[in-house]
Amino acid sequence: MNKTFLKTLSAVLLCAVLFSLSSCSNSNNSSSEGGRVDGGDLPDNYSAEEEDLPYGATLTELKPSYDENAKIAVEFDNRFFTADGEKFPEVYKITDYMYALNNVDVDLMNQTFYPPYLEYAYKQAGNDNAKDYLQSYYDNLHDKLGDDFYFSYIDITGVLTEKDSEAQEGFNSIDEVLKEIEGDSITDRITSRKVIYIGGYTMYNNESGSYILTEALGREVVLYLYEIDNQLYIL
Repeated sequence: MNKTFLKTLSAVLLCAVLFSLSSCSNSNNSSSEGGRVDGGDLPDNYSAEEEDLPYGATLTELKPSYDENAKIAVEFDNRFFTADGEKFPEVYKITDYMYALNNVDVDLMNQTFYPPYLEYAYKQAGNDNAKDYLQSYYDNLHDKLGDDFYFSYIDITGVLTEKDSEAQEGFNSIDEVLKEIEGDSITDRITSRKVIYIGGYTMYNNESGSYILTEALGREVVLYLYEIDNQLYIL
């Protein structure tokens, strides 16, 4: 897989902060220690243990109708996310994030997005607070997604971890911002890093109907999922 990751601190702020609907990354065919659902067709005689299969080989779907922790319906390969019994805290954090964007819910966003990073981001953008920053971002999406849009289905199409060399540049850039905000010791408090790709059949609705998100954007959405101080955050 080839991904053009964020190369400078300013690029990280512009492309990764809040939600990379206008992401600087481009999607290409790939394979890695992590996984992508678009890694290519397997030959008819292919045989492997389940843990060796590419991303998308074992899919789980959660819906708010039977899992109150999933604020938006979501599909993902359960092998790439940490489970707590039948619960998936990392996946819930992703649905929380999208739900917060749907509703311009600054309280939920402050619980979902790493707060010091969010404060740094809105100040860099010239906003006085996270509410104005979030509202401004939502408003800017109207041209692409239409008035009163909301995300109705999340298709997680790939995950990269710290084992994936292609993810290192992005992780390094995020870490540099965190160190600028909180000092070098922040890296000792990070216990997990993941890159999350959202595309495929991810859907949004507006007053006219339902649409595929990537067709409107021309690209996947890229999120960073970090565990800091034993808490999960989107970055």
